[in-house]
Amino acid sequence: MTIPFRIIIGKALSSQEHSKLEEEVNAVFRLIDTTYNNWNINSEISKINRAPSGIPIPISNELVMFLASVNQLYSISGGRFDPTMGTLKTVWLLYLKQNLLPPPELLESYRNAITWGNISIDFANQTITKKNSLVQIDLCGTIKGYAVDCILETCKQVSKDNYVEWGGEIKTSGCHPSGRPWRVASSATQNILELSDTAIATSGNYYQQWRVAGKIYTHIIDPSSGIPLEANEQTISSVSVIDPSCAFADAMATVLMTFSSPEEAREWAKKNKILAYINGTSAS
Repeated sequence: MTIPFRIIIGKALSSQEHSKLEEEVNAVFRLIDTTYNNWNINSEISKINRAPSGIPIPISNELVMFLASVNQLYSISGGRFDPTMGTLKTVWLLYLKQNLLPPPELLESYRNAITWGNISIDFANQTITKKNSLVQIDLCGTIKGYAVDCILETCKQVSKDNYVEWGGEIKTSGCHPSGRPWRVASSATQNILELSDTAIATSGNYYQQWRVAGKIYTHIIDPSSGIPLEANEQTISSVSVIDPSCAFADAMATVLMTFSSPEEAREWAKKNKILAYINGTSAS
């Protein structure tokens, strides 16, 4: 939870308003940390990841509601948005950071754990059950966007004009204090965009890369093969998605990165009416 964030409020705040807003923003980050942070060993997600299979685990109403939205993202994406990719991601990163490739037999042993179908959620009783003990949930593909959504709603309690950015995910409301729309730049759009009451999220293969055995591997796992995407001239380098929901934009940017070519990703985005910029070109 060390990623810098930026908040711009479109009006001057009183000291009381400032203190209250600061407290509420910090509360959002605490919620993200204690519920969704894989690096916090005491978070709800970490406890689920350590749990054995077959045992219902009580979870908070916050997590129940969020996992309901994850179910929708999994369905919309045709399984390309799959938080159980965290299982293989952990294995791959362990080896790639040592300039090694994981043994095929080790990868194969984890492949059966990769499917959201290995997660059973009882919404009525607020429990989650793992069907495979190797399942690891990683919500990094949407949680920054969700946090930005939450913070923006908090800011709207004191001002109609706001700008929130965390780790490259951005959401705005109203307009800039000067009266113009909010302006943002993205590596995927290669342009300055004007935003008002909407969000933009960007995913790219340049955030983390490792050169091993003559190939450049990225941190994004291909759900169809269980292998990290390669960075080369034919693959997608960056995607930006614009949507009223930053959580949705964040997830869809991740999903579009998993396609084998920019053309295939653009076709899928058009079919699903997603406003996306892929390698600098609009998919609309």
